Order: sequence, then structure tokens, then C-alpha cells
Amino acid sequence: MKLSLFPTEHRGLALLLNVSSDVRECISALSQSLGAATEERVQLALDCERAENRSTDHHHALLTHLRSSYVSPIPREDLYQFSLYLHDATSHLAGAAKALSHMPIDRLPRVVSDQLEVLDRQSELFADIIRRLDNLGQLELKWLDMLRLSKRMSRAHQVWLTELSSYQRVGSYARDLAFADQLHEAMLCFRAIADHLGLILVRES
Repeated sequence: MKLSLFPTEHRGLALLLNVSSDVRECISALSQSLGAATEERVQLALDCERAENRSTDHHHALLTHLRSSYVSPIPREDLYQFSLYLHDATSHLAGAAKALSHMPIDRLPRVVSDQLEVLDRQSELFADIIRRLDNLGQLELKWLDMLRLSKRMSRAHQVWLTELSSYQRVGSYARDLAFADQLHEAMLCFRAIADHLGLILVRES
């Protein structure tokens, strides 16, 4: 582990947690949408859009902080990369919420709630990881958990695509595929986070 001659600066971690909270707000809104009426789903999609906008503000605040701070638990570039992945995840989740607001709620397969559960667990895991980035020795098992969850969601996405291929109406297929792809892209953001964390664990060991 690299040694530091200066006190650890935690402001960057607090700002990164803000972006992480925005992701969790989007996931929560999507989960609520699954059993909601159309009007409520439209409102929850707007909630996701507002969370995405806050995520942009928080991401920018972190960038501004990192440009003027030279002490952090891990290299500044890594904090920025994590923030970028989280910000991208909020964008995809907001897109998924918008697509969901136009879908017949009774046609959603069970895999949707399962995928949102996995995304919520991944976001919870990474929020805990952020709080521990000043002690990387504790993070290997959490990194492994994130990888396993990403693989689980990827397999579920493939099953979902198989189900979509049985659709008879092109319009319904395109709409539901757009929703499925947005959730998948959000998952890929968390897979990228896990991969980057693994690189940090190797580099800093």
C-alpha cells in the first residue's frame, strides 16, 4: 500500500457519495413505477430526470474539487472515473423510467423487478465501497460481489431478449427493447465500476 505524508482528504469521497445517492434515487423511483398507475409513473419518471440533473451538478462539483485538491484517498483520476460511471448510470436509469412510463404495466416480465433488485444491491455495495476507499484492504470481497451481480444481471438480460423475440408487434418490441437496453446499460456502468475497482486494488497493493 502506498504511504501518504499528508492527512487524507475526504471531501472528494463525500461528493462521490452524492452522485451515488442520485443513482439510488433513480432505482427507487423505477421500482415504485412497477406497480404504479400511468399518471404516477409519469411523475416518477420526472423524479428520475430531476435526479439525473442533480447527478450532473454533483459530478461537476466533484470535478471542480478534484482540480483544486491534490490529496485524496486514491488518485483523483480514479474518483473522477467512478463519478463518471455513476453519472452515466443515472442517465440510463432516467431513460428507462421514461420508457417505462409509456409501457402497459401488466406486460412487464418478472425479470424487470429482479434486475432492479440487482441494481439496487450494486448501488448499495458501491456506496459502502466509497466509504472504505481509504482502506483498500477491506474491499476485495465487495469487488467480487459486484462482479457476481453484474454477471447475474447480464444473464437475466439475455433471457429477456429471448422473450422479446416472440413479440408479434414491431412497435411493442421496439418500445420494450429500448427499456431493456437502458437497464442493461446501467448495469454495464456498474460492471465498469467493478472492473476499475479491481484495477485499483491491483495497482495500490
